[in-house]
Amino acid sequence: MIGNPHPKYTGSLNFNASYKGFDISLTTYGAFGMQILKSYRSFSDTPNDNYTNKDMTKYWNGEGSTNKYPAFAHGKNVNFIDISDIYVEDADYVKFSNITLGYDFSKGFKKLPVSKLRMYVTAQNLLTITGYSGMDPEIGFSADRNWASGIDAGYYPSSRTILVGMNITF
Repeated sequence: MIGNPHPKYTGSLNFNASYKGFDISLTTYGAFGMQILKSYRSFSDTPNDNYTNKDMTKYWNGEGSTNKYPAFAHGKNVNFIDISDIYVEDADYVKFSNITLGYDFSKGFKKLPVSKLRMYVTAQNLLTITGYSGMDPEIGFSADRNWASGIDAGYYPSSRTILVGMNITF
């Protein structure tokens, strides 16, 4: 038994403010004190696979090296491809899930033919602050298998979306 996929602490923050015709809304949440097994990483540990420079610099490269992973060479790490605690990482995160900035033109312009005219910009899944090296620490939870909680299988994270809209009330 290595790591704990269940966060010790979770929290969220909702903030709304308005001034004159402007308004802002912010929704953020986070989880802290959990670990995730980055399992998809173990299936691609051969020199024939693609790596980023960041991944390559973590491999052992000589005496006195403090790198995390063993030497990167074909055939030398036969046991290294199996699941190991070397793939367990802290997965604390804070996500800015929804930020909306709007302006109500009917508050600044009294002679409009409508009772309300508000334009806004919304960003969804704008930012994730984490030390986890995988794609998304939040996806380390299984949807239908309790035993698989805390295993990151390499699914794509939620997409970032920018919306522009208008509310009109007659």
